[in-house]
Amino acid sequence: MGLQEVVGSLLEEYEDRLLDIDVLTEIPEAGMNYKKTDCVADKPEVKFTNDLTKDYQIISYKTPAFYYEIGDKKNYISKSEVTIFRYKGDPNGQNNRN
Repeated sequence: MGLQEVVGSLLEEYEDRLLDIDVLTEIPEAGMNYKKTDCVADKPEVKFTNDLTKDYQIISYKTPAFYYEIGDKKNYISKSEVTIFRYKGDPNGQNNRN
């Protein structure tokens, strides 16, 4: 059994154990707006873009969010670490971020 299969097996076992104690995972979707997604952590990794339509768009996630539910409310144990786009703006404009 190769390393990839071992890691995959361990991750499945870990997820099963979390479900045994009612801890759920949530993964933010790429393309979602970071500011409108509850499951993401503060201080994301940032990649700059010149496309204003991609500002705050989630590119990828590093870790899933973990939570448990009480009634209809999600109580996050930890939130997902993500990478997002931020609009850098026109080099001659006022919305420049360096």
